[in-house]
Amino acid sequence: MRAFLSRFSRRPSNAERMASLRLIACDIDGTLLNDDGDVFESTIQLVHDVVAKGIRFCLVSGRSYPAARDVHEILSLDSPIAVMDGALIVGSRNEIVRQHCINASVAVHLARMRQELHFETTALAASTVYFESTPYLPEYLRHSDIVPTPVRSLEQCGPDILRYYIVGEFSILERLRRSLAEAWPNELELPLRQSRRRSSQAVMEVRPSAADKGTAVQELQRLMDVPDDRVAVIGDYENDIPMFRPEYFCVSFPNAVSALKKKANFVCQDNASQGGLDEFFRMVLSHERLNNV
Repeated sequence: MRAFLSRFSRRPSNAERMASLRLIACDIDGTLLNDDGDVFESTIQLVHDVVAKGIRFCLVSGRSYPAARDVHEILSLDSPIAVMDGALIVGSRNEIVRQHCINASVAVHLARMRQELHFETTALAASTVYFESTPYLPEYLRHSDIVPTPVRSLEQCGPDILRYYIVGEFSILERLRRSLAEAWPNELELPLRQSRRRSSQAVMEVRPSAADKGTAVQELQRLMDVPDDRVAVIGDYENDIPMFRPEYFCVSFPNAVSALKKKANFVCQDNASQGGLDEFFRMVLSHERLNNV
């Protein structure tokens, strides 16, 4: 009897899990793209083959929506796309399905603090950048379709802000960070980093705590009615850690951060820049064929 029960309660093998996948959530940079910023032709074809088998393929990226949409179009996908580390999910008809906006009172707080302290703020919505004097955006969020819009005050930006970037002296931003953390203790993520060129200069991000790639995958699951054990996630960097849940089939690369590789069920032999992702897709297709025999 014990042997009978153990046989049916054992953990499924990697082959069995790959054969039952119905959703693959994939990062873009360092995962899907090669060193030239392109997708290999072989990868495009394999994504098409995977989708043809009834497996939904969704991009889950830290990029802005316009920047991620370019890759979405290259792959000819009709699935929802999660961007800005899960703060925004956009449907196949370019409609906003879900967005985690920053509390509108944060803009009021920043406007008041700017009267006391000197710093520059850029506010990012789904496809619009608002700025007071000099816009700042990291390279991975920039895109020709994002048009910077000057405003006299952050309070003019509206309620749909997904992220703020604040540039100023490190000591000033530390003070601002403490102020924001005290006012919204569990609502905001406030990463602060020093400039590589000038140690006294710094950039602080203001993000909603409720949004990360893990919550994005869960929302995609709900949209497509896919259970946890039918999901695969693919990533390489620290912002992918929230979606590497034990319930999912987790895929990474040799050059990924160690925290991801420790959680991965499968590490490709080659890095993404060498077409490593193709190995995983071929295995999925191989096991899918075996499952259908």
